[in-house]
Amino acid sequence: MKRIDRDNKDYSIYRNNLGAYLEGMKKLKKLTFVWPDFEHVNGIGSKCNLYHHLDMIASSITKTARLPWKVAQPGDRLRLDAVMKRTHSDSGQHVILSNTPLYNWEYFSNNMAIPGCQWIAQKYCHTLLNYGEWRVFILGGSIFHVVHTIYNKSRRTWTGQEATSWYTLDELKCVFDHNLLHRLYSNVHIY
Repeated sequence: MKRIDRDNKDYSIYRNNLGAYLEGMKKLKKLTFVWPDFEHVNGIGSKCNLYHHLDMIASSITKTARLPWKVAQPGDRLRLDAVMKRTHSDSGQHVILSNTPLYNWEYFSNNMAIPGCQWIAQKYCHTLLNYGEWRVFILGGSIFHVVHTIYNKSRRTWTGQEATSWYTLDELKCVFDHNLLHRLYSNVHIY
């Protein structure tokens, strides 16, 4: 089944105007100061850099387990115990579970319109589908914004909404058996 990316309609950027957008931004930069620089934004859009930083924080500061991941290359074997995530995306349409018809290299290859984007294979965690994920934004050491993203089964995509309350990490340790999570992830290797 061939399916073309739904582009970045929230930003009015589509495959047919991406080149014009990038050229227009280059011209605009010559006329005025643009911040943040669009090339910098594209560079930090890579989840790979973020994942490297989170791995370092987990191993050296919080001493917590992280799910293993790797950049997937076209033609790599797609494992059923992994979820595929595209870099340079803030959209749930680029988080593909292995039990969906989109979990194939034809779809992944047709969804590479953003310059520099890659697909990441990450070990699937069963709690993702059941509980979703929380993105926590911290400024000056304090939480200022939390987004809880959950899978919408009827729409077959991910939906994020602002969270107004959440567990602290210490409270989460009580909710989930920390030893069980550690056993699940400490000896897991992907590929």
